[in-house]
Amino acid sequence: MALLALLFSLLVFWALQVTFHWSDKSITNHLNKLYYMKSIFVSHVFEDSYVVKSMKKWNMPGYTFTFEVEDKRYQGTNAIKDTIKKKIEGAAIVLVLIGNDTHNHDWIKLEVEYAHSFHKKICCIRVPGTRGKKPAILNNYKELPFSSNQLLRELNQY
Repeated sequence: MALLALLFSLLVFWALQVTFHWSDKSITNHLNKLYYMKSIFVSHVFEDSYVVKSMKKWNMPGYTFTFEVEDKRYQGTNAIKDTIKKKIEGAAIVLVLIGNDTHNHDWIKLEVEYAHSFHKKICCIRVPGTRGKKPAILNNYKELPFSSNQLLRELNQY
């Protein structure tokens, strides 16, 4: 039985090397990159969800986007708050998308309050083609244009 387990382990390791063309050193480098990636929680209103999908394609070395996608309304307000709170607590940065109606949503305000309570860096980015104002809670934060390069420059100053 131990021999089968050893053979299986060797087969899996070989398959990883063949599949991903990794050497021992590059496996370590890849795992280190995953470990040290910073998570960006994207705070947005439902109407701006299409923007989040396009942001997934951005080249953001060292960063990964996270956001709330599961509809938990049927579980109640506390379930939504708990989920969002955990995601923001686990993120390094909170990125607020500013669109036409962002200033009218209490959930955005709550997410920013959670970010403050966890001492997270907060960035604001303008949704293309929108003119809505920022929520008052974000008035002290500069607004970036919708650009991965601009966002990276801002984050690298952090």
